[in-house]
Amino acid sequence: MKKQYLIGVPALALATILAGVGVASAHGNLGGFGGFMGGNADPTTMAVNFESGLQHQADLLGISLAEMKTYWSQGKTTADIIKDKGINEVDLQAKMQAARAEQQKQMLDNLVSQGKLAQTQADTRLKFMTDNAGKRMGAGMMGGRGGFGRGTSGGAKK
Repeated sequence: MKKQYLIGVPALALATILAGVGVASAHGNLGGFGGFMGGNADPTTMAVNFESGLQHQADLLGISLAEMKTYWSQGKTTADIIKDKGINEVDLQAKMQAARAEQQKQMLDNLVSQGKLAQTQADTRLKFMTDNAGKRMGAGMMGGRGGFGRGTSGGAKK
């Protein structure tokens, strides 16, 4: 059971960071995943996205951005940081799920405000996403696994 957490928590942390990037992209701030990793983004945008991703992870782990940058520069994984800091994995998982739920709500609120979805559709989708958080689902019409191409459990089935 302990091994499962050590594998699941880093994967969930990465999924949460990438989900945050996806939400920012839905707001028109990024060039999608390619923008975050360097695809079609300019150097300034890449730097902002890099620091934003590190800040998000640092906030979840309860550490400073400077400390997160140090860990990153040393090649430390999320599992390494959790171990070094003695972070309670259950509490961290709950924080990540709460952050993900808030990101999902913001994304749906944005779609409603832009007239892309009706409020009832957004409410229904948010309920579905909340009810199915952490469940592994196959890739469906919109990317499956939590909505709009972002997984809640790590990766697509093969």
